[in-house]
Amino acid sequence: MYKAIVIDRQNLTIMGVPFSDLDILESTAHDFSLHSVIFALTPLKA
Repeated sequence: MYKAIVIDRQNLTIMGVPFSDLDILESTAHDFSLHSVIFALTPLKA
């Protein structure tokens, strides 16, 4: 099951966590998207 990552560029927050500027927010959002893909492709251990 997946939980959506909510990115609010107007208020500069990701899932309610504030960021100081748009560049940092977008960089962090990019990192989240890369890790989400990796986690989705990694099989769960039994």
